[in-house]
Amino acid sequence: MADMGLGKACGVKHRGKVISSGAGSIAVLVDVSAGARSCAGCALFASCGRENTGGGDNGVVLRASVPAGRHVPEPGSDVTVVLCSGGPLRSSVLLFVLPLIVFLILVVGGTGLGFSEGKSAIVGLCAMAIYYCVLSYVSRRRSPSWYLV
Repeated sequence: MADMGLGKACGVKHRGKVISSGAGSIAVLVDVSAGARSCAGCALFASCGRENTGGGDNGVVLRASVPAGRHVPEPGSDVTVVLCSGGPLRSSVLLFVLPLIVFLILVVGGTGLGFSEGKSAIVGLCAMAIYYCVLSYVSRRRSPSWYLV
């Protein structure tokens, strides 16, 4: 994955036309027909942030951020946008390390306070379930990070 000058790992790249521009962001109509890069086999299909279909079945609209200091392109301009990932290390910490730490603290702490190991483990598992529910809710509300390059 390339950096694209954003200081982040960026993998998916699309070319398209700007259909509207605002303060720090643009809406880009991307052609995803079979001749271009099709959405059908993309692993990010469910979460790429498509706003709607823009040109029948062959186009989707993506909202992209314009990096600070860059000129915001006018509607009709040809541009390239990239989707940057948050990184596998951050994902690993959020999905595995933090819940394990919470579980261990609750189990050891509960046992130290005189609760039985079974009750402490159940409290730890309940806390992990709540953590994963909150994480799922937050991640669904977060929009993907498309950037103009």
